Amino acid sequence: MDDLDLLRAEFSEWFGSARTIGVHGQHQTQLQSLDDVLRPACAEIRDQLLTCGDDGSVGDAYEQCRRADRQITLLRRLWRWYADRFDQRHDRALEDALRAADEIVWSSWREMFGPAGRPDGLPPAPLANIAPVDVATASPRTEVPQELRAPRDPVLAKWTAAMPIPTITLPSVVVRRPWWLIVAVHECGHQAHAEALRSGITMDASGPALADAAAAAGAGADEQESWSLWAGELAADAWAVTLCGTAPIWSVMELERRSDHLLLESPGRAYPPPLVRWAVANLVAGGLGLGAAADEHRRLADSSPYVARLLRRSPAVAAALLDTHIGTTTLRQVGAGTPRWQSEALRWRTALPAKAAPFPQTRVESARLCAAGGALVWQEAAGRPSDGVAARRKRLADRLLEVLPKCRPDGRRRAAPATKRVTAATELVLNDLRSAGW
Repeated sequence: MDDLDLLRAEFSEWFGSARTIGVHGQHQTQLQSLDDVLRPACAEIRDQLLTCGDDGSVGDAYEQCRRADRQITLLRRLWRWYADRFDQRHDRALEDALRAADEIVWSSWREMFGPAGRPDGLPPAPLANIAPVDVATASPRTEVPQELRAPRDPVLAKWTAAMPIPTITLPSVVVRRPWWLIVAVHECGHQAHAEALRSGITMDASGPALADAAAAAGAGADEQESWSLWAGELAADAWAVTLCGTAPIWSVMELERRSDHLLLESPGRAYPPPLVRWAVANLVAGGLGLGAAADEHRRLADSSPYVARLLRRSPAVAAALLDTHIGTTTLRQVGAGTPRWQSEALRWRTALPAKAAPFPQTRVESARLCAAGGALVWQEAAGRPSDGVAARRKRLADRLLEVLPKCRPDGRRRAAPATKRVTAATELVLNDLRSAGW
């Protein structure tokens, strides 16, 4: 019982501290979801321990205590996986970058799931964290986090899959080079894609829709399967372009740039060849009224019949992406604002390196467009290297971390309570705790 009482006391102390994180305690929905699952689970273990040994032998009591030890350990691991991510906001080395990331995530998420996109309310926004990784990742609720995987641990796998708190991991380079925070918009696109599919409000740029579009453009069965596997990555690219204009295309091209022959190959089953990925993103931008980003590698397609075929299907795929439904709207309809957002990103590109710090903006789109402007500043600076590049880099980094966290709409913000999903997660955990399979 001592270990359980200690865990409950740690919960209480931690939740009290965590609720003060951010402006107006802006993570309340995520924290409440976690609290609503963990507290009943602790109460269930306590009830079991209080009845331990009433009708059985001493050996039975030991079995019950051993069972409780494992249950407490699993609850602690589940809690700490989220708590460690929240607690990064108390780290002085990370707090500025995370404050900026939180605003970019909210700016993107709120736009993706506006009233037309999610009639029953805004789902809990992804929780950003920073880790020593080389690329950003989005952990959907259906995927067990690597830190929580263990051999023969199906219980924890079920619990993490049921928790209604999506997460985004950003590479530690965003602390020193915060223009790379632009990748958070792409990762939000992954989470929006997963959320729409999971909740049934449809994001029909899922595998079958892209396979059908490619088939209509002449693709055979094998190629249709490839487009289906690439749907998640291409949909996230399309969302990022829709919300931020051309800046995300530059970031994808930078991250995917490699030897010429590798630009013609898929880096993994879920990823198209980089040349094809850039082409689709550019076609999405063109469909939204934007000019295409420069792509000096397009000539390489002439050396690969496979990539040339994929590029012939790309216009149909880009059109399918733009016609993606989410709730009662489509990506193309959301993209009616993209030319204006692109213009705003270009204004940030001019304002961020100016001598005087630009005044923070407080519209919903401001944070993500400030990040887009920062990426465009660096794209331009990196293309014109000089002896002053280190000083310009530091100036831009400092300016972004100063301005970005202040680009937030006034007042409190709160997603709709994830009542049904929290109830389902709680019931799953309680039923597992009551089962005999420990």
